[in-house]
Amino acid sequence: MLLRPIGLLRTALLGSGFQGRDASVGALNDALAGSGLSEGAFSGASLFWGLLLGSVGMGLFIYGKKNRRPYPLVGGIVLSVLPYAVTDSWVLGFSATGICTLLWMLRGR
Repeated sequence: MLLRPIGLLRTALLGSGFQGRDASVGALNDALAGSGLSEGAFSGASLFWGLLLGSVGMGLFIYGKKNRRPYPLVGGIVLSVLPYAVTDSWVLGFSATGICTLLWMLRGR
């Protein structure tokens, strides 16, 4: 599932002979139309959320692993994987806020 968007992008760019930007964008839109993925999967907002949550998740994971604390460890994994599972930016933002709030409430345990 994680490699599907990469495969679609490769097919769109290389499968069409890469005849310039307009042809590759058209091929990418054609590939997305038949895949069930939305164009929002490649939006700037989803890339921003993915970078932000991946960084915070990696930091939490490293902190939890070094200090042997299970909640930050699992929370870091969930925050790192969440952008791959959720494509809507609003749902992603609210989900990440909920997970971070839960981790904040469990910080003393």
